[in-house]
Amino acid sequence: GEPLPALRAVEVGVWRACGIRPTEMNWWQYALAILAFNLLGLALLFALLMTQGSLPLNPQGLPGLSWDLALNTAVSFVTNTNWQAYSGESALSYFSQMAGLAVQNFVSASTGIAVAFALIRAFTRRAGTTVGNAWADLFRITLYVL
Repeated sequence: GEPLPALRAVEVGVWRACGIRPTEMNWWQYALAILAFNLLGLALLFALLMTQGSLPLNPQGLPGLSWDLALNTAVSFVTNTNWQAYSGESALSYFSQMAGLAVQNFVSASTGIAVAFALIRAFTRRAGTTVGNAWADLFRITLYVL
């Protein structure tokens, strides 16, 4: 199904701004798009956690996490396992929790749902070679489902 006409206009506007072409992808293109999206999320979250000491919304003046703890936390939130080897508010600033962990909670769930949809499409489209569009799936799942 397609979204409502008003929401379709929002989708098209966002896709144009981001340079997204919502054409069908084969499984290889879909997998690369999902991998690129998750690697970008990992890099951004890792950088945010390492530099939280110089970012806003840090009234306690908390320093950045050590590289191993930042990497562990970033990997855990990107993979939606959310394993926390630190003590919440005493180690992470408001900004790190809000712009880093909370965002990854949504987009990592979107990634899992998108991959599930792609697998369903792959099994139901016996004659086809496409599995949908990863960018369109991620956008729609994040915006409409979550």
